[in-house]
Amino acid sequence: MFHVENAQFFGLCALYRSVINDEAFKNWDSSVHAPSAGLQQQTMDAESFMAAVEADCRERTERRKITEAAAEKLKVKGNELFQAGDYVKVV
Repeated sequence: MFHVENAQFFGLCALYRSVINDEAFKNWDSSVHAPSAGLQQQTMDAESFMAAVEADCRERTERRKITEAAAEKLKVKGNELFQAGDYVKVV
């Protein structure tokens, strides 16, 4: 495994490289992780793919708006409690 102390030995480029955990593959059973023979690969045309990507983008945008609105409400409430000196309720 790569450690930060070894960065001087390997040079700066070592800091930007991925390290693969070889230990995870020592007991790898390919029969367990192989796809089933009965499954067939499904193909999708470009228009269907783009439609799915756009739908996913819209859903994520909507969820982000809801999450950000809830976070803003909590932030405002926390700031009000903090200014009032009610530190227990802030946490």
